[in-house]
Amino acid sequence: MSPTRPPSANPRTQRRYVRSYSSAQGYGSAWRRIRARIILRDPICTVPTCFKPSTDADHILARAKGGTGDDENLRGMCHGHHSRKTILEDGGFGREPGRLMGSRGRRRG
Repeated sequence: MSPTRPPSANPRTQRRYVRSYSSAQGYGSAWRRIRARIILRDPICTVPTCFKPSTDADHILARAKGGTGDDENLRGMCHGHHSRKTILEDGGFGREPGRLMGSRGRRRG
C-alpha cells in the first residue's frame, strides 16, 4: 500500500484562488478593442531597457484607485512587467502591495 499525503498537501483538495471571468471584471469586448489599440500604439514594452513586445494594456493609475480607461491612462507592457507592477503597486493576485514571492515561497522585495 502506498503512503498517502495529508489532505492539505493533496493538490486535488487544496483551495485555490479563483478569479472571476474577465468580462465580469469589466473587461469585455470593448476592453479588448481598447487593449488592441494600446498595443498597436505601444508595440514594445514601455518599461525602460525592456525590448519585449507589449502583450498587456496597463492602467497607469489602477481603476480601483480612480484610474480611467482613457488612452492617457493606459500603456503597453510585456506580461512580466505588467504582472510585477500589478503585485508591487496595486496589490493584485491576492497579495499585499509591495510583496513578491520567490519560487520557493520566500518573500522578496
